Amino acid sequence: MRTEHGGKSLQLACFGVGRQHFGIDVRNVRHIVRASAPTPLPAAPALIEGILELEGGVLPVADLGRVLGLGPVSDPDTARIAVVETDGLAFGLRVERAEDVLTVGASALEAPPALAARVGYDVLHAVVQRPGAEPVLVIALDALVRRIGPSDAEPLDEAAS
Repeated sequence: MRTEHGGKSLQLACFGVGRQHFGIDVRNVRHIVRASAPTPLPAAPALIEGILELEGGVLPVADLGRVLGLGPVSDPDTARIAVVETDGLAFGLRVERAEDVLTVGASALEAPPALAARVGYDVLHAVVQRPGAEPVLVIALDALVRRIGPSDAEPLDEAAS
């Protein structure tokens, strides 16, 4: 099954976390910077590592490995932060490595496996098979934001303030 993408080609900024390869539509990637330690943000959702001063302001940062259940990005020498934007919301994604930009035709985008969709795994927008190489998993940024956003922190006790 193929996904619909208007019959055009799509450029994907590709990133690696562990042995996995992920792609994000380049139209959603502002730029990529060398990773640095974010400033912790008290009472933030568990998947928000903190904030970084970038682009003259501050952006929340999430570790893509942790968000996807792969474990934290482990190599500080190759780690990068992809500054991405979706629906007017900008944030940083810590990745283990920036790889390349991949141009694919719309016909190369395969729908996620039916079982993944059925069990509610909506972070995956599409899969790009590459002969002789691992597939690229195309991330649905809007679903990724929903995964990052919910907080498992205890509600603030306003009476204690």
